Amino acid sequence: MTMLLPILAFLFASLLVAAAAMMFSSTASTTIERRLGELTIGTQGETKAEQAEYKKAIIEALKRVGNAAPKSESERGKLQQRLITAGYRSSEAMLVFFGVRLACALFGFALLMSPLVGRPNLLMGLGACALGYLLPGMALARMAKKRQHVIRLGLPDALDLLVVSVEAGLGLDQAIQRVSTELDFAHPTFRTNSR
Repeated sequence: MTMLLPILAFLFASLLVAAAAMMFSSTASTTIERRLGELTIGTQGETKAEQAEYKKAIIEALKRVGNAAPKSESERGKLQQRLITAGYRSSEAMLVFFGVRLACALFGFALLMSPLVGRPNLLMGLGACALGYLLPGMALARMAKKRQHVIRLGLPDALDLLVVSVEAGLGLDQAIQRVSTELDFAHPTFRTNSR
């Protein structure tokens, strides 16, 4: 009976890690569905407006939660750099991230402290709180790494087009604009607008 608890704890932790890995991995079917969704944007005009309003309401709520979250000055610089690397350059990105981090931690604590999952256990609730606090940081690091990989894959195309444009007689600023318009569809990561 005493060996059963460590085995169950190990299985629970293994399932959590496997679920997180499956959640963050992209499969071919989700990539195909995403690409098809990008092509059929014009047919869903009304739902896109509703989704934009819903997204804006969620971001506003996360910013309010992020304002209430404690922030250390030593972490702010590193976090701002990581957010920029992941592609989130807006001034409110840090507040939204703090809101997501705090919301995940509180959700994990509330979920395991409620009788819905099982018997409330303070130790498991605090563990879920810590896991909820750490998961957004790990997800952000993964997003930054994925974006850097996409940029590395698109950089040779951009440099080739830049060389061809400059050799054709365009100035450097005109060549950069030309490359950005040509690569806008193939490599949307090179867009200059911020999220």
